[in-house]
Amino acid sequence: MTVWRTLIPLPFVLALAGLIFFTGIGWGLPSRQIDPYLFASQPVPSGQQLLNLTGGWGVSSNGADVDRDPLAHRDQPIVLNTTPTQQAAIALRYRLYSAQPDEMITFRALAQMNPAAGDFDPHLYQYGGLWIYPVGALLQVAGKLGWVHLTSDLSYYLDHPEDFARFYLVARIYSALWGLLGVIVVYALAQRLAGLGATSADSVAPPTRSARGQSAPLAIATAAALLYILLPVSVNLAHEAKPHLAGAVLGLLAILLAARYLDQPGRWRAILTGAAVGAAGGMVLTGLVAVLVLPVMLWRVDRHATSRWRDLLLALVVSSAVFFATNPYLILGLLRPGTAVSSNFANHFTFYNLHHWSGSLIDAAGFTADAITWPILTAGLIATTLFIARSIQRKRNETTVLIDDDQRRGRNCAWLLMISAAGVFLPFVLFAKDRPTEFARFAALGHIALLLAAIGLIAQLRQPATRALVWVALIGWVGISGLGYLKAFQDDAQQRGSRQMGAEILQILHASGYRTLYVQAEPAPYCLPPVDLSSWQIILLPAATPMTNLPAGSIGIRAVDKPDGTIAALGSLKRAVIGAALWPAPMSWASKPFELFIAAPVGRTK
Repeated sequence: MTVWRTLIPLPFVLALAGLIFFTGIGWGLPSRQIDPYLFASQPVPSGQQLLNLTGGWGVSSNGADVDRDPLAHRDQPIVLNTTPTQQAAIALRYRLYSAQPDEMITFRALAQMNPAAGDFDPHLYQYGGLWIYPVGALLQVAGKLGWVHLTSDLSYYLDHPEDFARFYLVARIYSALWGLLGVIVVYALAQRLAGLGATSADSVAPPTRSARGQSAPLAIATAAALLYILLPVSVNLAHEAKPHLAGAVLGLLAILLAARYLDQPGRWRAILTGAAVGAAGGMVLTGLVAVLVLPVMLWRVDRHATSRWRDLLLALVVSSAVFFATNPYLILGLLRPGTAVSSNFANHFTFYNLHHWSGSLIDAAGFTADAITWPILTAGLIATTLFIARSIQRKRNETTVLIDDDQRRGRNCAWLLMISAAGVFLPFVLFAKDRPTEFARFAALGHIALLLAAIGLIAQLRQPATRALVWVALIGWVGISGLGYLKAFQDDAQQRGSRQMGAEILQILHASGYRTLYVQAEPAPYCLPPVDLSSWQIILLPAATPMTNLPAGSIGIRAVDKPDGTIAALGSLKRAVIGAALWPAPMSWASKPFELFIAAPVGRTK
């Protein structure tokens, strides 16, 4: 089979990926359309008025993701909108933030820079320079083309939030393009894993390639690419202005290049692998796990020891150079304590706490099932277990085992994927306990590796009809889950999502006499539908306080990942879910469900 023939399905698969990854990409963006909710009982303030009251974002020596004005006394309920300044601070978030709570920090990082003075320090280091600087460059290009309006006057964006919304679109397009590259990489890796489908590896004679063996890699690679496109984790991350999908794709690219090095070792292949490893870490700090491919290369390559170590050292030098070149301020900050690196990491690591491993393992398994579905998780784990067991058996009988090039390529690829995935899942499991479902993004590379392991397992099914049935069943199952995410993005982009419904319901409740609203996070578009800032009393509950004891005549609302049921009675409290979907999307912030708790006034039963 020629190389060109193996690429025939790719344009069609990429077209499908583009359709899915770019549909609904305008979800959850700031807009003046919510003004009738935010300012229902007062004049709409100008951008300059909001800026005068809040002071804007401000520039500080702290990390770009560090709260400039953290709330004190979090052990007591706090009224959040008593003063015009407090109301303006909330309005600023609705004018500039998206419905994804972490997307804004990329633009805060860009705002921290002063290129005219030669200052390119983003004050944000868990996102690498390969994410932040290209987004800044793309914004400059879009500005030259007239697609975005670039100005240092923040009041302009407060008056024109739709213009600022295009910043998010540029960054999301950048993320989605990396998702398209992932299609190509997964396609190539699956072709290699198809070599595991030969069943004569344990015989004493070299296996021969059958007619099925010539056509199977094409079908397997196409099915793998389709499944990758439809995975909930892929659909979700391709729609977010965050670097985790790009980092996972670069990690997979490092695995592919390492596998090519093992096919035919050489200096340039080692250099390219090292560059991909450094780029993965340069995209997002968790991408540094890609460095694990280098010792696997050393272990699996069949070369003279001197050459092996030379190539490994060369790859390490190149990967370090690429990482340092894309993250220079991280390195400088680590050498100078007290810089933004310290506050950035201190803020970032408050999110991480070690928990008892068994509870964390259960949560990590649930997150992984949300990311890739239970059938893929189960098949991936079975495939990994069988691969390890067979490898041990082959090691014991290695003198009688003869394998062909396809099988060797498949095994090398499997080892690279498995060890890289182990490096991802170890910290993921340790920190998974009690995290929100979107925590699954940190293991994106491991999730896709499990998909590829499942592909390798299915490739070993002997009956073509059985394989075809399994492909159809898996694509159908995964497709339903992935398209549930796509529907959430599309609904949100068309103003039909949970936030629109929530705003209308809260407006109705306000008209019926409710005036007090309890929340569990500071009001922002991702955690609270837009409400009238001057006529509601918005009260922040102390951390970890449940909403089951609200005062009579008040309402509580919170965003949730997986609501249980749609309506229930909790004593004198009534609970409802806004935006519950037939096919939920718990990783996503698009059309996020809200739990609504209603404590009727004394004497009122409804």
